Amino acid sequence: KLLDKARRAQFSHYRYRYAVKCYVKANELLSEAKYPNDHSLCVRTLRSLNNAHHALSCFDNSANIVKMGIKYEESGDLIRALKMYTIAYRIRRDQISRTHPSLVVLLNILGSIQVKRGELKEAMQIYELAL
Repeated sequence: KLLDKARRAQFSHYRYRYAVKCYVKANELLSEAKYPNDHSLCVRTLRSLNNAHHALSCFDNSANIVKMGIKYEESGDLIRALKMYTIAYRIRRDQISRTHPSLVVLLNILGSIQVKRGELKEAMQIYELAL
């Protein structure tokens, strides 16, 4: 049941931190129940824990990159802001999930930067990706 809760948190709700906590707790329970480390349930749990932790790290890193992009945008450095937002978008798309809801938000931000730069064709292409 705990593993199902972790899977839902990770894949349906994108709550990676909570998923990691659930996988850690499940691993502790398996250890307490004296399951051998090479038992298929233990191996699956550790693999899932690793995947959830990787997604959490990628999401946190991309969030920090978005913050840097916001600072550049606020200072008027739109080229650097565009680079930061693009990096954050690619991290989330490639490392987390192509269906993550934050991708649409990042595409919207990328489009708005292009509008501010006067690059309306590029902006339109980016907005179309978000649909």
